[in-house]
Amino acid sequence: MTGRSVTLVLVTGDFFATTDGLERLSDELPERLEAIGECGLPDTLVHGDLHPGNARTDDAGRLTIMDWGDCVIGHPAVDILRLTEGLAAPEPVLEGWAYRWRRERSGSEPLRAAQLMRPIAALRLAVVYAGFLDAIEPAEWP
Repeated sequence: MTGRSVTLVLVTGDFFATTDGLERLSDELPERLEAIGECGLPDTLVHGDLHPGNARTDDAGRLTIMDWGDCVIGHPAVDILRLTEGLAAPEPVLEGWAYRWRRERSGSEPLRAAQLMRPIAALRLAVVYAGFLDAIEPAEWP
């Protein structure tokens, strides 16, 4: 095996033949993770499923973020990528996020980290969803 973890192969291996680039991503994962680490952002509390449906404001404008069932300590790009997923113009949101990180962590490269993290975040969502499906009781199957 070329540096791939056994867990990653178990999760993705069946899809190598049908998903362009998945096997290459799997092979390059250690180097990609190292490059992400070099971007200078720390692990943080990650919501894991941060999207507008999991956020509410009250009449006073106070924000509440709900559904913390997928939260982990991990890379902050996971949340910004999920939050901007499907936006017609995600760049302003990404730029604002990156600006705040650069202000907090001088010399960091948050946009590069997000770019490198994008396929990993997609894999993460697939793994989380697969775990959800595995946990559904037969009575709940359609």
